Amino acid sequence: MRPPTIRPPRIPLVFGAAPLTLGVSVFLLWLVTGWKWLELAGIFILYTGSASVVVGLVSLSLWVLQRVRSGDWARERLMGRTMFVAMVLVINVPVAGLILWTTYNISTTYTVVVRNYGSASIQLAAITGGGVSLEIGPIEPGASVTKKFHIAHDGTLMFSGERSGRKVQTVVDGYVTNGGGGHKQIEILADGTVQVRSDGR
Repeated sequence: MRPPTIRPPRIPLVFGAAPLTLGVSVFLLWLVTGWKWLELAGIFILYTGSASVVVGLVSLSLWVLQRVRSGDWARERLMGRTMFVAMVLVINVPVAGLILWTTYNISTTYTVVVRNYGSASIQLAAITGGGVSLEIGPIEPGASVTKKFHIAHDGTLMFSGERSGRKVQTVVDGYVTNGGGGHKQIEILADGTVQVRSDGR
């Protein structure tokens, strides 16, 4: 009578699939919502997931060793199933690296949205400071422009432009620093006044 077929190791598979699923899910939810507490959850998953992968690899190694000693390895042709579990475990590393890089890049991006609520266009609009010098160009009445950039060094972020021959200038952020992200909205009202609002994200 043929012995029952040996199933692939489930415990190492769980140790690899669980942090992968949780990590990707939390990352995608953070992209959609921008909730700050998800960043802390992501850090927790990163540390616990790293430990989980190590435990999974050790568990898989012990499982393979047992199968080799018992002779099941050659008889059941377990290489394919073992490689699948190993792949699930190892793929956690590049996925975690990609998530970390993307999260850092997004978190350190400074976004400025300029909205022109006036009846005249804004000419020679620019954002300067902190190693940044961005020419926005004309902003037509009722239009908005969004700029994303990275701060190069410490400084004060400024917005400037001209409206009907008169200068428009305001402080976007009193202090910015390298690696610091942010989100500001500049509203140029019909009477020419300028308001700067911070995004609540």
